[in-house]
Amino acid sequence: MVNQSAINSILIPILDICPKHTLLVSFSEIDKDVKPIAKQYGIHIISNSDIVEIINAMEEFLCQNYSKNGEK
Repeated sequence: MVNQSAINSILIPILDICPKHTLLVSFSEIDKDVKPIAKQYGIHIISNSDIVEIINAMEEFLCQNYSKNGEK
């Protein structure tokens, strides 16, 4: 399970780099306390035990946030 401790460990690099988009992908369940923290820092979460569902969600995320020529 991805818990608050796990999300805290990625916050410092995110704050240092200030990426335009951040994506957290996990096969594990996401603890309910993680979602508000992720939202506050603009972290998009994809969590599913099915790899096909993860790939579909990642494709959707990429299509929504990046155009074919890399701009958006």
